[in-house]
Amino acid sequence: MSDHPQKLREDFITEYAATATHWSDYAEDLVRNPQPKKPYERPSSMFAQKDRSYRDVFATLTDAQKKKVVELLRECVSGSVFSALVTLDQFAAGEVQIFVQPEEGDRVQIAPGEVDLHDEFAERVRPSE
Repeated sequence: MSDHPQKLREDFITEYAATATHWSDYAEDLVRNPQPKKPYERPSSMFAQKDRSYRDVFATLTDAQKKKVVELLRECVSGSVFSALVTLDQFAAGEVQIFVQPEEGDRVQIAPGEVDLHDEFAERVRPSE
């Protein structure tokens, strides 16, 4: 794979990692903070009420319990993304090929590659120590 397809593949994995991080951070905020950073403009909205219901319940937990809930949520979110990528890498009905059409230039195949997408994602979200 030349540098250009490898860069596109890295960008693809980065988007998946960023999505997992975004949803994990969102969940952690609900668990750890009894109030949202900014008050809702419409406190009666369905979104605000759902937010409040989560925060009210999580506020009753101890710090140790909150820590474990956050660990579990992060594991579930990253596990879901990891599993979706495993499905792409090991699709039972045949080989899945992923192409990217850059704004300029020809369409570029980024998967399959030498390393499975799910392995690259796992390295990104859980770097080896």
